[in-house]
Amino acid sequence: MVQGSDLDIVIVVEDNLGSDIVDTLDRAVHKRKHLLLINDREEIDYLIKSISRVREQLKFDIFPSMVACKILDEGQLLYGSPRVFQKVKDLLVEHGIKERLKELERQATLSRQSAEIQLLEVAGAEKDRSEYLNLFYTHAEEDEIY
Repeated sequence: MVQGSDLDIVIVVEDNLGSDIVDTLDRAVHKRKHLLLINDREEIDYLIKSISRVREQLKFDIFPSMVACKILDEGQLLYGSPRVFQKVKDLLVEHGIKERLKELERQATLSRQSAEIQLLEVAGAEKDRSEYLNLFYTHAEEDEIY
């Protein structure tokens, strides 16, 4: 088992890039991922997606799209086309993603503060605390990168 955090790599390709090139790229990255895991015990998650897929996710309408937008917003160019990278960053600005992410973060902060208050109020009380279990519910990390 690998301890620690993994690295998420998103490879964005132009829509007109041939599927044979995308398949070759996928095999190469997958091979490197395997070698890093076996030899160095380092884990990477990667995903290859088209500009069209990025545009679809910019609707920011379902949770996986929101996660994808957050990953793209935090992204840094490691290698490849600065033009494609800048295109993605420009699309994020055009769709107001940074502001939408900040609003979600603000809402999460308020929810956390509310949960803390609820938990502190019942901390000493002698009553059924099962109604507060929802504050600790988390989803399984089946898919972390979209």
